[in-house]
Amino acid sequence: MDKNVPGGFKAIFTPAGAAAYERNRTKTINPEGLCLFAGIPRASISGVPFAIVQSPTRIAFLYELMWTFRSIPVDGRTIPPNPEPSFFGTPVGRWDGDALVIESAGFKEEQSWLDDDAHPHSDAMTVVERWWRPDADHLAHRITVTDPTYYTRPFTFDRVFEHMPPGQELIEYACNENNRDLPRLGFGPHEPEIYDKPRTPQK
Repeated sequence: MDKNVPGGFKAIFTPAGAAAYERNRTKTINPEGLCLFAGIPRASISGVPFAIVQSPTRIAFLYELMWTFRSIPVDGRTIPPNPEPSFFGTPVGRWDGDALVIESAGFKEEQSWLDDDAHPHSDAMTVVERWWRPDADHLAHRITVTDPTYYTRPFTFDRVFEHMPPGQELIEYACNENNRDLPRLGFGPHEPEIYDKPRTPQK
């Protein structure tokens, strides 16, 4: 969460944003629980394992979660004026010295959360990511979200990633395989009255 937002997201919600958050918290099932893509910024701030594959004109992020990817052109193009809405948006990348800057727009609004805590975003959201290597073993990430429909000002997330241990690889993730809790998913990021109760062993 942006350390510069005293009181958290609620302090910068617009009325529409506050209503959308309440809807997500009380009437929306976690999209990841339904095997939908996390999207951006959620996939980048949740600590999901990923790998990066780079060519001179394109960079791909390969995510373990949902076994999905996103592909970012770095060939000088710009975001089209009316991109088709998607979970990861339509991105374009560029280099600023040694930092990779990714700008994205054209996001789905429904069935997509900003983060793991059910905070909403609208289809007006734009995202700017900045990735750089502070040293050989770390990858720093700063992401700035602008969404005038749901928030009164832009805000940022910061995270630093470490290398996987030598020899470790992404593993296959089949979202709904053997998912015994799917019929009991509640609304919002969690449902204490469901998940805090002792569970009956499944046969």
